[in-house]
Amino acid sequence: MNGATGFLDFCRSAYGQFDMEQRVAGSIPVGMMLVDQNSHATVDEAGTSFAMATALHVEGFSGEIDSGDGRDTLLPRTGIVTPVVAGTEVLFDCTGHHQMLCLAVDESSVLALIDDDPSRTRTALERVHARQIADPVIGRAMQAMWTHAHARGASDALMVDGLFRQILARLLDHGERPVKLPARAALSPAELARVLEVIDTHLEEVLTTDRLAAETGVPQMHFARAFKAATGETPHRFVIARRLERAKAMILAGSEPLAEIAYACGFSSQSHMTALFSEHIGMPPGRYRKEATR
Repeated sequence: MNGATGFLDFCRSAYGQFDMEQRVAGSIPVGMMLVDQNSHATVDEAGTSFAMATALHVEGFSGEIDSGDGRDTLLPRTGIVTPVVAGTEVLFDCTGHHQMLCLAVDESSVLALIDDDPSRTRTALERVHARQIADPVIGRAMQAMWTHAHARGASDALMVDGLFRQILARLLDHGERPVKLPARAALSPAELARVLEVIDTHLEEVLTTDRLAAETGVPQMHFARAFKAATGETPHRFVIARRLERAKAMILAGSEPLAEIAYACGFSSQSHMTALFSEHIGMPPGRYRKEATR
């Protein structure tokens, strides 16, 4: 299931024997399906979408869900929300009649909505994967999204976006509740020095929050906040700034091709470096080199 379109295409293929209605709305965008299901056993395939489902009506219903860790009983009542993260296959084996409201968003768009470290968001969402969450607020918000998606006006698109942000915030809250870790202050001077050493030594490599947190022994759930408390920046923004500073120094030091400088500084490509140069420095690297050597 890849994004809203891929999700709806999959639904038409996998659940085409049932009566369904589909809608797409919001700037994200969000794919939605309302389907009247009877007994079936279907594997929702892995893809790039983050999806969730809630039952609006159940009648003589029973079922099981298997996300790869063994089968669990599906709770036979309305008001239960079941999220599914991207890249996973989930089996739904159901009997009886049930009306389901489902929605899906490309996971990259979900992570971009959170002004924080994306890996932390992903971790929290993984904790609610295939869980059956009793949260009537999320259920009502999903139904409101469905209603506003039908109107298709500009204000309704904004409403869909706002409702999805509300849903995501509550899901993240559910994902973080099981983690009972003490509050964490800023990184200590020794911890910060170690992280900076790793960043500067391995700047050309892929640097993840997991890796940086492991270097300090600080739990990943707290690392981003502790790092920001110590530096004023999230790890992601800090690493970008470090890479840009190294690129500037290399550009000023000689005539090495920009593509080689990009890879030496950890950018995925010269175009990636150019985009970040333009965003943070106000000009592309080629122009920066010309103006610096006048």
